[in-house]
Amino acid sequence: MSGYVFVLTPIEPEVETPFQVIPKHFLQRAADDQIAKIKALLQRFNTNPMFVPLYELDIVELPSDKPGNRRWEHTRLPPEKWRYWIIHFEGNNSEIQGLEYALSLMEQDIELGFFVMSMEGLTGDGYGWHFHYVPAYFNDDDRQPRTAKRITGVDLQLAGECCSELKSLPKQYAHIRRAFQRFATLRAVPKSSELTVIGLFSVIESLLTHAPKANDPTDSLIRQISHKIPLVRKRFRRALDHNSVFGGLNEDSLWKKLYEYRSKVVHGEDAKLSGNLQALKDQKTVADFLREIVKLLLIQSLDEPLLVTDLKEC
Repeated sequence: MSGYVFVLTPIEPEVETPFQVIPKHFLQRAADDQIAKIKALLQRFNTNPMFVPLYELDIVELPSDKPGNRRWEHTRLPPEKWRYWIIHFEGNNSEIQGLEYALSLMEQDIELGFFVMSMEGLTGDGYGWHFHYVPAYFNDDDRQPRTAKRITGVDLQLAGECCSELKSLPKQYAHIRRAFQRFATLRAVPKSSELTVIGLFSVIESLLTHAPKANDPTDSLIRQISHKIPLVRKRFRRALDHNSVFGGLNEDSLWKKLYEYRSKVVHGEDAKLSGNLQALKDQKTVADFLREIVKLLLIQSLDEPLLVTDLKEC
């Protein structure tokens, strides 16, 4: 038994391929017969007439004749440079979900699509996919990169380590596994939706906070987060510089504003980022920042599950 899963995200790996991400799972270019099957499946899943596939195209931004406008040039790639990448695996597909979780933690995160499997003695291939996630990718313009993502060996090594740590995570850390599941389900929500922001907050809170004590104002969610994030941030695998995103806003003020925005969304108020919230720029900036926080917290939860769990309870 063997198979492969299609890498939905257009990528340019900066490693020699085939590259073993986890044991018996290799990132490699799709062969011609695999590309034919992939193309047929892409036509089946893609219902967005405006989708511009980067698997066979390069898109380059060019100067525009009007200030503020952007112009794009599409160049067709030669077949040997097409971006139909797969992860080939031997055996069954039991490792794919964990690998999918791990690939989502990279700075340049990767989404996997459908998988194809073949078995001795059976005629034809077997197929599988996430019913909600794959079509959602094609219909969410904000999820599709303008240029192919460049993936380094360091990225893939991190994914391999996280996949191994997740697989061996002791049962008493079930809340960490649930956080991964919740993060994954956000693939079904449009990236520009305010629900994405709420979902990201819920993952952060599930990892770092406990239910506030009703009679203790110092135990609120915002106070817990604003105190715990700076502590755990110092241990993150990647630097997280909020100043480069939100200017000179200090960390305590930033989280107060983020929670004010969260509160407006949760309670159905007009959540425009104006007035006191103008420093947050826009919803995309907030979502991208929170997504990176979630990734780094999940990585840290695998590296030091006891520490993060103790921090949650204190």
